[in-house]
Amino acid sequence: MSYLKCEACELCRSFSRCVSWEGSPHTRLTVISRNPGQDEEALGSPFVGPAGQVLTMLLAAVKLKREDVYITNLVKAFTPKNREPNTEEIMVCTNKFLENELTIIDPLVVMALGSTVINYFVGETSVSDARKKKIYVLAEREFVVIPSWHPAFLVRNGIWNVDDLQNKKKNILFWDTVEDYKRALKAIEIFKSNSVY
Repeated sequence: MSYLKCEACELCRSFSRCVSWEGSPHTRLTVISRNPGQDEEALGSPFVGPAGQVLTMLLAAVKLKREDVYITNLVKAFTPKNREPNTEEIMVCTNKFLENELTIIDPLVVMALGSTVINYFVGETSVSDARKKKIYVLAEREFVVIPSWHPAFLVRNGIWNVDDLQNKKKNILFWDTVEDYKRALKAIEIFKSNSVY
């Protein structure tokens, strides 16, 4: 259990505790979600509810464990009724926490999960449109961004069957999302082999 101390915006002053990061600070792959849900806020860790189980399975599909990556949130606090964080909350929280995290962790690849995180890094777009581009090289960043569905999207749509996960015909969305994670690992390999960073 790990909470951050913060009173920079109304969320932490009135509604929620701030959830810290999880995983390895020495990895080259960072996974970023929008903000904690109720389960995460209660336990003080990111991705511990049903969406967290799906994230664990997505990572396992590319032979990674949660401790092999750095998992964090754009906004560190649970929002009332799980609403979308507003522009001010995103700005305050990313300036105070996320941008410092990215400087310290120095990832080669950022997996942006869901539209809010994708929009923060690459501008206004939908997840499906962003995924068509597959990888974003941003001039102002020292890492590339790979957009992907948020695991909660897979949970909500029920298009995955944990008891028969290897059946790709029954789990099309899950295995389509796995391709994003494969792309992230491939990008890391290319950067390392070319000594870009």
